[in-house]
Amino acid sequence: MSSAKYTLFDTELGTCGIAWKEPSRPNESPRVIGFQLPEATTQLTEARIVGRTATYKASTIPSWIGEIIKRVKLHFKGQAQDFQDIDLDVEAAGQFAKQVYDAARAVPAGQTVTYGQLAEISGNPGAARAVGRVMSKNPIPLIIPCHRVLASGSKPGGFSAHGGLATKMKMLDIEGATFGPPCTIRSKRDLKRAAIQLGNQDPQLVPLLSQPIDFKMISGKRSGGGRAQDFVPFAG
Repeated sequence: MSSAKYTLFDTELGTCGIAWKEPSRPNESPRVIGFQLPEATTQLTEARIVGRTATYKASTIPSWIGEIIKRVKLHFKGQAQDFQDIDLDVEAAGQFAKQVYDAARAVPAGQTVTYGQLAEISGNPGAARAVGRVMSKNPIPLIIPCHRVLASGSKPGGFSAHGGLATKMKMLDIEGATFGPPCTIRSKRDLKRAAIQLGNQDPQLVPLLSQPIDFKMISGKRSGGGRAQDFVPFAG
């Protein structure tokens, strides 16, 4: 029988939890079985992950879990991570759910898809509602990035984690993702966000976006009323 355990850890978003099981046979690999986004309190976060995974708190943290925790912390600091290499156990969810979860994991940070698009990508065209139900039961959020899945028309859709849509928006903002019509760049903050999104989509642009650019604030209805100033989008 596999040994299933969990631990809690602090991030910029709040206290998260992760649960895993060690292999019971030599040819098996350790797998993540649950992830908990922050609840209103640490106690609620712990209660939620214990209730969902039926695990025991670990007295020691395996090195491979420690590495995942480091990556999650970096991600929530704005350094987008790719979690596709992490082995997961979602077999109990069924084959349809596994197809949807695998397809969702292929959506990179900084990008989004709709439930309908995810249905097509997963090989289940026309099953947008069923995809939505599967994503609402996602046992491993972030690593299976259900926050990157939107409703039709690029509307935010739902989100079952604590904080609801506010948490979903915050996670997308951390990744530099946008949805709906392209935003108008009115401030340095808007420009920085656009630069992060471009950098996530094409890492080759990062060196260019790390150079000072001429950023001109436009005030009033006519152009020419602002003043030019140097600004480095990726600067701290």
